[in-house]
Amino acid sequence: KTYVLKLARSGEDGEKQFLLLESGSRFHTTELLPNKSDVPSNFTLKLRKHIRTRRLEMVRQLGVDRIVDFVFGSGEATYHLILEMYSQGNVILTDSKFEVLTLLRSHRDDEGGYAVMARHPYPMDSVRLRQQVS
Repeated sequence: KTYVLKLARSGEDGEKQFLLLESGSRFHTTELLPNKSDVPSNFTLKLRKHIRTRRLEMVRQLGVDRIVDFVFGSGEATYHLILEMYSQGNVILTDSKFEVLTLLRSHRDDEGGYAVMARHPYPMDSVRLRQQVS
């Protein structure tokens, strides 16, 4: 699945940038917009509801995994749009406490002891951290 976020710079010019997110493979700015469906999905509607007026505050990689966290808003009104770029990938929207609000694909790892599902905490403790080499 591919999603495009329209970002506007603050100020009078308000230059627009389009950020393309492709679940499982890539993200980058673009000038060309892909064809979109006439009816937005429930996932798209939920994204619009929560991050439409929020400012993109930070983009960071979580640990050493292929996971990117786009942070919108601040304080209690913070939302995290998490892009997982492996296998089929996933796009996950969480609140400030990393509780999953909506996501493309639910999955569970019984061996790892975690599940990525709506209304469950995002498994931040399963993110692989950088190891010190000695």
